[in-house]
Amino acid sequence: MGATVPASLVYLVEGGWTTGPADALLLREMYGSGWRDDWSPQNVASHELEVNDVWIPPDGLDGPEELLLTQMAARARRFAVEVLRSAEGMLAAELLVAVISVEVESGIPEDGATVKFCTRRGGFPGYYDDLERYGLYGMAIVEAADVVTW
Repeated sequence: MGATVPASLVYLVEGGWTTGPADALLLREMYGSGWRDDWSPQNVASHELEVNDVWIPPDGLDGPEELLLTQMAARARRFAVEVLRSAEGMLAAELLVAVISVEVESGIPEDGATVKFCTRRGGFPGYYDDLERYGLYGMAIVEAADVVTW
C-alpha cells in the first residue's frame, strides 16, 4: 500500500522513548510532568497503555471507498512499526507491543485509528487475548519481534 507515517505524527517517531516510573517504556513526547509517578510494577502495562495512546488521523486518504479502510489499517501499522523500531535498545523493548484498532462497522475509517503501546509485563491486559470479540473494530497486535521481518 505504500503507507507512510502522517506528517502530524513524525515527531512521535523522532522523539523516541523514555523510561518512566516502574521502568515503564513511554513515548517521550507523550509523557510529562502531568502524569502521576507512583506506579507499581504489577500495573506497568496499564500505565503504558494510558500514556502511549495515539490517534492516527484519516486525513488525506483517497481512492475508491472500498479501499479506504485498508489504507487506514496500513497507515496505522506503518506508524506502529516505525515506533516499535525506534525502541530498539531500550530496556524491555523486546516485550513491547502495539495494539492497533480501526473501527470497521461502517467500512469508512472516518474516525481514524488508534495505536497503543505497552510491554508484556505487569498487568498486561488479558482482554487482548481474544481479538475476535471486538466486532466493531479491526484489531491487531504487533509484537516488537515482528518488525524485524517487515
